[in-house]
Amino acid sequence: MHTVRAGETLRGVARAYNLTPEDLAVANALPPPFILRVGQRLALPPPVSYTVRPGDTLYAVARVTGAAQSAIARMNGLDPPYAIRPGQVLRLPRLARPEVGAKAAPPPFAASAPVAEVSNVGLPQSQGTAGTRGFLRPVTGGSVLAPFGPQAGGVHNDGVNIAAPRGTPVRAARAGTVAYAGNGLPGLGNLVLLQHPGGWVTAYAHLDQLEVAEGQRLVKGQRLGTVGSTGAVDTPQIHFEIRKGTQALDPTKHI
Repeated sequence: MHTVRAGETLRGVARAYNLTPEDLAVANALPPPFILRVGQRLALPPPVSYTVRPGDTLYAVARVTGAAQSAIARMNGLDPPYAIRPGQVLRLPRLARPEVGAKAAPPPFAASAPVAEVSNVGLPQSQGTAGTRGFLRPVTGGSVLAPFGPQAGGVHNDGVNIAAPRGTPVRAARAGTVAYAGNGLPGLGNLVLLQHPGGWVTAYAHLDQLEVAEGQRLVKGQRLGTVGSTGAVDTPQIHFEIRKGTQALDPTKHI
C-alpha cells in the first residue's frame, strides 16, 4: 500500500514503484481524471510478467497476451529491432494474459515502407464532421509514414504515423478528458492520452508543444498541441492511435 502525500500524482506514484499509471488506476478502480487525495491509500499491484520461450518474437508475445507491443517495449526498455531472448522475463500491463504461451509469429502480411519514407497510404482529409465513424483526423493534410499493422522486421504499429510540418495544430479526434499529458514514456516524446466515453482512448505522440493538462476536458476538434519530432523520431510527425479498451484499432477504419 502507498499513502498519498501532498503534491503526488498517479504518474509519479507509479514511477516510484516501477508500475504503469494504467496498472495503478486499474488496481484501485480510479476513475478519470485520476485525481489523488492526500492520505488516500493505494494498493500496489504485483507485477505481471511473461517468460520468453524459444521462437518467440515481441509481436507474437503481444498477440497472445493481449498487450500492446509498444507498451511491452516501453515497460522493458526495448529498442528497435526489439530483440528478445529465451528465458528473458518481460513485464506486462496488468490487463494482459501472461499465462498463455506465445508461438513464433508468421511473416508480416502488410509490412510498410521504412518510417523515413512517405507512403501513398492516406487518411480521410475531412475535419468538418466525424460522420458515422465518430473520430476526426487529428491533423489537416500530411501523408502517412507508417500505416497500422505489421511492419518490416516483425514490429507492429499500434496506430499510424502521419508526416506534417512542424507546428501544425493537432486536434482532439473526439470529445474527452485528458488522462495523460507529458513525456515520461520512452520513445513517444510529448504525448497526450485522451479518454472518451464508452471505453475509447486516443493517443497523440511526438508532439512539439503540449497545450493541455491532465484532467482537462476537450471538445471534438479542440487543439491539444502541435506536430513535432520528440521521442524516437527525427522528422516532424504525429503517431496517432485509437483504442477500445486495451485493443489497438486501425484508425483509418474509424475516421
